[in-house]
Amino acid sequence: ISICVFFGRFGLPIPFRQRLLYVMGCPVFPPDIGDVAVGSEEYRRLVDDMHAKFSERLLDLFDRHKASYGWGHKTLKII
Repeated sequence: ISICVFFGRFGLPIPFRQRLLYVMGCPVFPPDIGDVAVGSEEYRRLVDDMHAKFSERLLDLFDRHKASYGWGHKTLKII
């Protein structure tokens, strides 16, 4: 026998309302790889460069808008 615990509004299984905030940053366009072979050293360098740009923009976006979420004291760590 399973026991169901109700948690939402009026004891119903409807979640409580949460405020949702969205932010959008500038697009990050990938470079044109042309005839670069997948798996080659140049391809790997392009992927690493693109990942670095994306991570940098994501960290910047987080740092600019974290206070509006109430996360002014937090830091984002990409591993």
